[in-house]
Amino acid sequence: MCPATSELISSYADGSGSFGALFDVVALDDVTLRGIDLNVDWHTDDEADVVVYARRGGWFGMQNEEKEWTHLLANTTLSRPDDFEDGGTMTVKLTSAMVPREDFAPLAMGAGETWGLYVCMSNADLRYTVGTNVGSTVSANPQLRILEGAGAANYPPFRSGTPEGGNVDYTYYAPRVFNGRLHYDHVRECPTDEPSGAPSAAPSSAAPTASPRVETTVSYAFYVEHDPDQSGDLVVYDMTDGTRKVLARLVSGMDAVLTGYAEDDGLDVVSVAT
Repeated sequence: MCPATSELISSYADGSGSFGALFDVVALDDVTLRGIDLNVDWHTDDEADVVVYARRGGWFGMQNEEKEWTHLLANTTLSRPDDFEDGGTMTVKLTSAMVPREDFAPLAMGAGETWGLYVCMSNADLRYTVGTNVGSTVSANPQLRILEGAGAANYPPFRSGTPEGGNVDYTYYAPRVFNGRLHYDHVRECPTDEPSGAPSAAPSSAAPTASPRVETTVSYAFYVEHDPDQSGDLVVYDMTDGTRKVLARLVSGMDAVLTGYAEDDGLDVVSVAT
């Protein structure tokens, strides 16, 4: 087995936001969580305090129970990147708020375990997306699954009804989809070298054996919330046009992020249809 470093994006679809997000992560294999990136629009300020808590067993029902969150993964201050542009490209969102690795405490997650994560920041610029059902899978790969959770409307965490929390009962919105990316370490099968045959006295005329190729088709459905006064046909057109442009960049190799994910998994995307 060989050590490997991977990442899993939940979503960067945006659409809503507030001070925090709670969500569950299911480990499908033994992994060590090494970092987290957030989607922040930096509307309120150019700097924010960020805390990330974790607990084994999931977040639901424990959002106000500080003693249940036994792992403080990060307690740091993030700043707006110099080249940040609100509403920019996916690359801009991916780098809008990256918790430095040295400020993140590694978290070992065993195969089959569910861990709740609570991300909270000192201004309401943390972005998330309206979901469909708490506990539904948002994103997955062979090592991890990220589930739909909730948005948190207050800061600091765990201070509901206290003077530190403004003497108000904290509010949570659900379902919500955390926007961000998880970085982690794991182990995988080591690549094997092709055996080298003995040198031949004469060149072989046999055709080389082609690697097996499996072709498949993947379909996606989109759920879109929009102003009821806006034309449904216009919404469909905008979604179709935008999706087609993004996928065209993937097929042409012009989108470094999407193309990188395809290459990591040995995928060759040959065509798209919308």
